[in-house]
Amino acid sequence: MQLLNTILALAAAAAPAAAYIDGLTSAPATASAGQTITATLHSSIYIQNFDDYGVVWGLAPASINQGNCGTCVGRRIGYTNVFGPQAGVTVPPNGDFDVSVTIPEGTQAGQYALVAGASYLVGASGVTGFHLYNKTITIA
Repeated sequence: MQLLNTILALAAAAAPAAAYIDGLTSAPATASAGQTITATLHSSIYIQNFDDYGVVWGLAPASINQGNCGTCVGRRIGYTNVFGPQAGVTVPPNGDFDVSVTIPEGTQAGQYALVAGASYLVGASGVTGFHLYNKTITIA
């Protein structure tokens, strides 16, 4: 009986599936300092409640090894709110969506990693963290 009560309690507390950001699918290969570019992120359905709060955008050296620095975004160049009524972008349940990112004036020419760090909270566990995605971009 106790097992049945536990199962019923867990089922009642289970949250519906939600979308989460799972990739940076495209960004321009080249850009100029001061230019606003369009980066495309992708979302997918997750089996439980999953909240993305925002995306921290950064420019890092092209040689960045996120295995050695799992949460490095390099030089912070922007932030996109994706949560709540003040969200700057609506994350679709499943698919691509575009975000405008400005390359700061004065950025030196060279090859960089454009890094998107998506902050999140997962369901009843309360696990938080960042998913990081990047694309190579050349600043001319």
